[in-house]
Amino acid sequence: MKVTQDEIREAFNTLQTNKAHRVGAEIQLQTFQFTAQLAKAAFVVAGIEGKNAEERNAKLALQFEASNNMELGLEKAVKLAKLNEEVASLTVDRIKTELRLLETMKNLEVTEQLRELYAILKETPADAEN
Repeated sequence: MKVTQDEIREAFNTLQTNKAHRVGAEIQLQTFQFTAQLAKAAFVVAGIEGKNAEERNAKLALQFEASNNMELGLEKAVKLAKLNEEVASLTVDRIKTELRLLETMKNLEVTEQLRELYAILKETPADAEN
């Protein structure tokens, strides 16, 4: 259970990269949604022919079917980016935990060595020191 500097560096770099990808995907989705809403509003303002609201909504949905599919794809990209970020975050957390465990184990080894030394000192007669 040895954690190398390269492993630490790679984990933190991966986390930063995945955060950037997530933010980029979210911005791309929000920009697309805003643009799509503007296009739909312009289409509605221009007038949609239809006998009733249901028919007009159906025509609107048909007109923007490709846009809706694109939005779904972007939403999936955001979800994937979030999952990748979470995996990278868990990797960083694992490394931090391993480092804490190594530190604790080292402290225990030092404590054990001190106990052994103390036991040896207790067994050594006081006159032997002089």
